[in-house]
Amino acid sequence: MECWIRRVSIAITLGACLVAAPPASAPALAAMAPSTSALSNVANVSVGGAHACAVDGAGALYCWGSNATGQLGVSGIPYSDIPVRVTVIGSGIASLSAGSGHTCALTTSATVKCWGSN
Repeated sequence: MECWIRRVSIAITLGACLVAAPPASAPALAAMAPSTSALSNVANVSVGGAHACAVDGAGALYCWGSNATGQLGVSGIPYSDIPVRVTVIGSGIASLSAGSGHTCALTTSATVKCWGSN
């Protein structure tokens, strides 16, 4: 699976999530600055309005894209081209959902936590 969020391409293949520059076939995006990062053993992915999040096999949550409303779950950055570890919730993520300006996660202990825009 591959999709684009602003300046990056997200390819998910065989349990790995690779964030890289978009292909040349997407010239409007390819002209922007590329960045590359990889997540291994990806178990779950959700894409919101301007951000995306992935849970790795250990249940750790990573997000990238816009952080305009705090939807990445980290403070101090307005945007991230690469996956950043979510700090508002620990590991043990069973499921997640990224919305327009928010993200919610269900933990393995059946607790739900949401952050970003209400």
